[in-house]
Amino acid sequence: MKAPYNKRIFRHYKGNKYEYIGIAKDSETREEMVVYRSLEKERQIWIRPKADFFGTVTVDGKIVDRFQEIIEKSPLFQQQRPYRRW
Repeated sequence: MKAPYNKRIFRHYKGNKYEYIGIAKDSETREEMVVYRSLEKERQIWIRPKADFFGTVTVDGKIVDRFQEIIEKSPLFQQQRPYRRW
């Protein structure tokens, strides 16, 4: 049986939520890019250089993560019973 898929959700510093899909490489430059999908109504798929996605920005004089991971466990994980030793 496969383990339940646990999505990685990130909040952009401007407030929108995105689902992390994975890492891809630019065919010309070989630069690593993050592929992610908007969780807003349009559900658009975006790419951004990995260094930018996991980088920081300055907002009102404070340095903050451009994307901050939100921990949202899959309901499948919550339904599992605790391991018991017999």
